[in-house]
Amino acid sequence: MNEKDRYHFNILKSMALGDNNAFDKIALSFDFDAHQIDVLCDVFDEFEQRDFSYSELEKRLKETLNLNYQDLKSIIYYLYDDHRYTDVIGTYLRSNKKIMGNLSLEYNSIAKELGI
Repeated sequence: MNEKDRYHFNILKSMALGDNNAFDKIALSFDFDAHQIDVLCDVFDEFEQRDFSYSELEKRLKETLNLNYQDLKSIIYYLYDDHRYTDVIGTYLRSNKKIMGNLSLEYNSIAKELGI
């Protein structure tokens, strides 16, 4: 079993025991290893410290993890559901709505809860 397989096995084991979080779900959904999860956290930490437009976050995630807009939808859902990076998510959605005029249907419940 290689390092990534062990990482995923441990996530599955903790999920079976009822102890999972957004990062576990993201790792399994995107076949990420621990380093890639750290990179994802670094990117969200970076954007937590400043104001930004939605395209900046999308571009950064494309550069660092080769994630696209559709991937980000799932990541935002997992993170919001786990109450993580809600400021980043709020800024992203507000910027997206301001520039595009509306939000993707997948974001409606999150936007409603955040008052966007």
